[in-house]
Amino acid sequence: LAYCFADVGMPPAQFMRENEKCLTTLMSGEPYSYPVHESQIRKTMSNPFSYSDRDLALFDMDRCVIIDSDRDYEDVLLICELANYQFLELRTLDRLLDRWLDEAEDDVNAIAKKSKKLKTGALRKKFGKIQALRLDALFVLENLENSAKIIGDYFLGTVYEHICGIFNTSGWTRSVERRLDALQNIYEIVKVEKSERTMLILDIVFII
Repeated sequence: LAYCFADVGMPPAQFMRENEKCLTTLMSGEPYSYPVHESQIRKTMSNPFSYSDRDLALFDMDRCVIIDSDRDYEDVLLICELANYQFLELRTLDRLLDRWLDEAEDDVNAIAKKSKKLKTGALRKKFGKIQALRLDALFVLENLENSAKIIGDYFLGTVYEHICGIFNTSGWTRSVERRLDALQNIYEIVKVEKSERTMLILDIVFII
């Protein structure tokens, strides 16, 4: 959620200093009279971004405040939108991989207890879905890695990196990569075990 102001009656930096508590409650979503602690105010106000003395931007997890006397804040809003979209992609991938890993755990437990037989066709189908998911994830991660390079503006790139830091984008990226590898390894193990069992059965049949 972005709050954009064009005219606050004074330089943006001065407005921030004189209205720290008000801006903190606004960005945290609390009522105006909420007794926000000083440490929270310092944290919220600690990293303002300005390109000139006529603009200022503050960012938090769910909200941002942009003050620009020239109303030239479209680029900053686009950067916010890009970072939010990529964060949503990573969270969606992570949630999807969670479901796949739960299903993989059920498959492994059922096979270990011999209560379920995973047919070759079904196993091949799951491998196909995993590979498709891996390609989608790699595409998302590649775009994420290249975004900072293609923005082409130092100030906007700095804003983008700051928002990604707030969202912990790098942590979500590592989580997606780990889950992808874990999912791939689980079904590789299942595939190898199934192949070994098939070879054992063929050997016994050949001996008989």
